[in-house]
Amino acid sequence: MTTSKDYIVLETLHSGANGEVTVALSRKGKKKVVLKKIDPNKVDKEFIYNEISIGRKMKHPNIVRMLSSWTETKFFFLEVEFIEGYDLFTFMEHRNFVPLSEKQCRKLFRQLVNAIQYLHKHNVAHRDLKLENVILGKNGTVKVIDFGMAEEVKSKLQISNRWCGSTDYVCPEILTRTPYSAFKADVWCLGVILYTLLYSEFPFLWKDRVEAYQKLLPHPTPDYPENINLSTDARNLLEGMLSVDPKKRFALDDVRKHKWLRGKTFKFWN
Repeated sequence: MTTSKDYIVLETLHSGANGEVTVALSRKGKKKVVLKKIDPNKVDKEFIYNEISIGRKMKHPNIVRMLSSWTETKFFFLEVEFIEGYDLFTFMEHRNFVPLSEKQCRKLFRQLVNAIQYLHKHNVAHRDLKLENVILGKNGTVKVIDFGMAEEVKSKLQISNRWCGSTDYVCPEILTRTPYSAFKADVWCLGVILYTLLYSEFPFLWKDRVEAYQKLLPHPTPDYPENINLSTDARNLLEGMLSVDPKKRFALDDVRKHKWLRGKTFKFWN
C-alpha cells in the first residue's frame, strides 16, 4: 500500500490550513511527482472526490495526469504528474507582465482550447479555469490542472447551480447567482485568460462587477487599450467569448473553428 513515506519531499509549493502541495521524488521509481496533501475537514469533500474521479479518467497531452491517490491518517493524498515549468501567472510575472504577441499567444491558447474541447467531449466542465490552473512546460506544452471544481455534465442542456470559481474569472451568471451552462462558463474563463495574455491585465475589475450587480447596472464591458494593436480577428474572438449574454456567447466549437486560432504561431519559451 502506498504511503507518504514512499516519497522524498524536494520542495514545498504551497502550504496552508487546507493542506500542502509538494514536489516529491518517489523512492521506488525515482521519478518527480507532485503530491497534494488535503485535509478533508477543511475542504469540501465533493471537490476532493471530483479531482480524484475526474482526474483519473482524463488522458490527454494537454491535461495533467492523475497518477494515484490514497488516504493516510486523516488526510487525502493525490499523486499528480510533475511538469517542469510554471503556471501562466508565474510565467507572465517572469516576463514582467509584458503582453504576448498574437503569434506567441496563439500557440499557447490553441493547446488550451484542445484540452477543454477534450473535457467537454467527455462531458466534463472544468469551472475553475484561470492562469494559475494552466501550466506551461519548458518544452512549450500546456497542461490544465486542478479538477476540484469540475462537474460531470450529462448533456449540453444541463444547468448548473454551484456558484464556484475564482473572482476575476467567473462568468456573469455565477456572479448574479443565475443557473448557468458550465460549458459556457468555461468559454468565458477562456476569454478572460486570452484577454489577460494579450493585454496583461484583466478585462474587468472585480469591484466594478460587484458594484454593477449591487446597483442593478449592466455588467461592465471590457476595454481594448489602444496602445496594443490587436487584430480584428483577435478582437472578434474576445468579444464572442466575453459576451455577457450566454446565449450570444461563443460555444467552444465556435472558438475552436475561429479564424484567429488557425493563424501562424511563434515560439514564446526561451
